[in-house]
Amino acid sequence: RNCSKGDPSAVAVAKGTMRLSVLRDPAMPAGSCTAYKKDGSVIGNFDYRLNGHVSTEDHQFLKYGVVAARIKFQPRQGQHASLWMQPQDPTYIPNAFEGGAEIDIIEYFGDDHPEGGLTSFTYFLDKDGEKQTVGGWLPNADELGDDWAEQYHVFSVEWTPKEYVFRIDD
Repeated sequence: RNCSKGDPSAVAVAKGTMRLSVLRDPAMPAGSCTAYKKDGSVIGNFDYRLNGHVSTEDHQFLKYGVVAARIKFQPRQGQHASLWMQPQDPTYIPNAFEGGAEIDIIEYFGDDHPEGGLTSFTYFLDKDGEKQTVGGWLPNADELGDDWAEQYHVFSVEWTPKEYVFRIDD
């Protein structure tokens, strides 16, 4: 994250399809970003990147409903692709169903990932203000197929005052 930033040049729309890319940042010298592990040790030096993404922040808020996208992921590990919804209130209202949950509808971590590559999560604060995480790696992702980077699939979440329902291709 220290070596990248969102940029409109990494977003393209043509023939009804949006392509979100990760591009080398031409304004930064090659290999000039040092990446670190959580323990502070150096991973290596990398090129700065520009990331394509779409945000509805300050434009659209959905309290309940369905969000779906038809997605074909990238094959390479390290190019994390996802469809997320962030809470309207960034402090996470202590009631997930009142607009305080982050909903990670789908995330893909690349072909041949040891955990299968697909995850879905919700993050929210409980009534005591403690951060809670529900979800994880989809254990049966291989049973659903392994063509996540070769074929388009529809990923969605439907939420009501009582539940979240996550779907892949219905």
